[in-house]
Amino acid sequence: MGVTIKDVAKRTGLSITTISLALNKKENRIPEKTRQIVESAAQELSQRPPA
Repeated sequence: MGVTIKDVAKRTGLSITTISLALNKKENRIPEKTRQIVESAAQELSQRPPA
């Protein structure tokens, strides 16, 4: 099973809504730093081998 928005939210401590907006680049109010944190966490989680 792939990485979900919930996984990224748990990893970053951000809301599911923030994660969705950042990944879909739908919200200009999401700071670039936050967007980078979200994208980095998503990439790290997808590269980890399954437990």
